[in-house]
Amino acid sequence: MKAIEPVVRHDAHRLIEVFMIAANASTAGFLAKHKMPNLLRIHDGPSVDRLLKLRGFLSELGLSLDGGEEPTPHHYKQLIASIQNRPDAHLIETVMLRSMSQAMYSPEQQGHFGLSLE
Repeated sequence: MKAIEPVVRHDAHRLIEVFMIAANASTAGFLAKHKMPNLLRIHDGPSVDRLLKLRGFLSELGLSLDGGEEPTPHHYKQLIASIQNRPDAHLIETVMLRSMSQAMYSPEQQGHFGLSLE
């Protein structure tokens, strides 16, 4: 190994991610429509405890997360948009990501908080 370098994400990477998510959602819809078994990745919103920790961290930086006890993905997106020009944006995004519940798999559709999908 010569060096550790960050991976630069280009618009093409984001576009591929969008297409992959759309393909997966379409496949899940097709399988549900035809009453075929399926295993879905589900992702609940953050727990109350994790929200308290996140909000404590954010308040030390002069930031806040809207949405009360049940913030939506939209509230997370608003906060992410507001910190983009900060030098600590990556750290804040990482702490925000860790505040969310771990994804699981289920045969029942329960939504995906992280992707804002129902």
